[in-house]
Amino acid sequence: MNRIFFILLSAIAINLSGQDPVFSQYFNAGMNLNPARVGTMSGWVSNIQNRNQWVDTNGGGFHTLNLGIQKSIDKYNSGIGLNINYDRAGESLQTYQLGLVIAKRIQLKENFRMGLGLNTEITQKYLATERLTFSDNIDPNDGFTSSSEPMTLASSVTVLNLSSGVDIQFFKLNLGYSLFNLNRPNLSFGEGVSRWPIRHALYSKYEFEIDDNSAVVPMILFQTQGDFNQVNFCVNYRYKWLNVLAGYRNEDAIIVGTGVGSKRLRFQYSYDITIGKLAGATGGAHELGLIFRFGSKTGYDDYNGAY
Repeated sequence: MNRIFFILLSAIAINLSGQDPVFSQYFNAGMNLNPARVGTMSGWVSNIQNRNQWVDTNGGGFHTLNLGIQKSIDKYNSGIGLNINYDRAGESLQTYQLGLVIAKRIQLKENFRMGLGLNTEITQKYLATERLTFSDNIDPNDGFTSSSEPMTLASSVTVLNLSSGVDIQFFKLNLGYSLFNLNRPNLSFGEGVSRWPIRHALYSKYEFEIDDNSAVVPMILFQTQGDFNQVNFCVNYRYKWLNVLAGYRNEDAIIVGTGVGSKRLRFQYSYDITIGKLAGATGGAHELGLIFRFGSKTGYDDYNGAY
């Protein structure tokens, strides 16, 4: 009985880890959205994206952090970046990712540009096996006790993971498609095989300029991974340096946020209001995003502060 329960618990942990963490402010974490977006803004660009989800649940919910730095190499119509991710699911599972991202831009016409990108990443997952409990841990009189059978799972697994994508800019319209976990690495902590499912991401946004000081940017993201499907629709409104965000994620959350933006700096806070069966029981999700451009003081007209 203990071994059966152990296998089921391991399978649940693997399935949860197989659903990649996602951000509500997905355009602020451009390298996570699509490797082909590296170098789309001139100069040096750094970003921080921090998300705390379901903070009111037992075990602390989920914490996801993304750090990135990228550089546009205009001489070769390309870009290069370093993408770092940390993700904690509850108290037992942690993920670290370090990726080298490269992209090539192809100028087809004056207002028609296509980018192709690749992310080569090392992923490490850690499982706190000492926190796992099994059927023979439970005594009707004494509660939880030590297991009578030895632990058979490894505490960590390290894999090479590949992702790629294409990003198209046509006047004010942006379209993109990306594929993650292309090589489907084995994430099993035991002797079996548990392949990381491929994640497909399709997104679009369009900038409607109202006047020189304001713009409305509707954005949509559709993702699928195994049996998991997600549609995320947001609208960002910019007036001078102020941004206001409102959105909806299918059967999951309503998203609201605000922030400030300029050609060098963008800061955004958003909050996910959980809806559906989990409404009122999770504490929602808090997310902070920061983009900062540094280096040359020229060439920043490609950024309007609204994604």
